[in-house]
Amino acid sequence: MKRFTLVTTSVAVSLAASLLIVSVTALSAIASVAPAAARNVQRKPPAGTYLNVEAGYGSAEITLWADGRYTYGDDRSVSTEGSYKLIGDEMIFLEYGPADAACLHLASTYQWALDGKQLTLTAVEDPCPARKYDWRFGEWIREP
Repeated sequence: MKRFTLVTTSVAVSLAASLLIVSVTALSAIASVAPAAARNVQRKPPAGTYLNVEAGYGSAEITLWADGRYTYGDDRSVSTEGSYKLIGDEMIFLEYGPADAACLHLASTYQWALDGKQLTLTAVEDPCPARKYDWRFGEWIREP
């Protein structure tokens, strides 16, 4: 009986140690993958100027500022100014100037994606036909 108890205890300890090693190995594998995956996920597009040479009315550029402001125009001239807010993979834009801006005070929601230097903006809801038309064409490429 003593030998049976010793063998049973030995098997139980061996099994517990094996499970612990497998668990630690699995957790290590998950931990080593998670940070790499997290580095590839962009939480927000980096601040900077994005050029689109195929915009609806010709070339255009949008500058996203880190403080939530944006400007839009062409050839380094600003035709509109506004603010943007990020909610997940959507950006909400609201133009606040100038007084004659085509989309003044019209909030719009765009889905965004960033692949390297290329920013894609896809309209989810935009009541401003001019902006919706112009922003849907081409690629927005971040300028150096």
